[in-house]
Amino acid sequence: MNENFLDWSIDAWTVISALEFAVIMFLIFMALKRKVPTPRMSAMKKNIISEKVDFGNILDSAFHAEELYEQLKVKCHPDRFVGDERKNAAALEIFQQVGQYRHDIKALERLRQRAEDELDINI
Repeated sequence: MNENFLDWSIDAWTVISALEFAVIMFLIFMALKRKVPTPRMSAMKKNIISEKVDFGNILDSAFHAEELYEQLKVKCHPDRFVGDERKNAAALEIFQQVGQYRHDIKALERLRQRAEDELDINI
């Protein structure tokens, strides 16, 4: 048999790795044992619980928001209002918000109404 195979000498790297393993296991144990919520987590949990989720808006947005987004994107583009500075500024603001709320049907409906009022267009 090979004599090196039975040699159980311990070098410094083995000791260091064993200590690192022990420290990591201790930290994991302490993290799992600690169940006291931090103030930040408590505040986040309260915000999540207190918010009212509008599932109707979520479902409507899933099926109808893309169509309205495409219409608003074309009709409210600032390049359509080059001659009028007031309408161009309003169109730029509406166009940016349309991109921001592209998956929220209620916000897109409000923007559609605003575009009809401020830009004098029919959508």
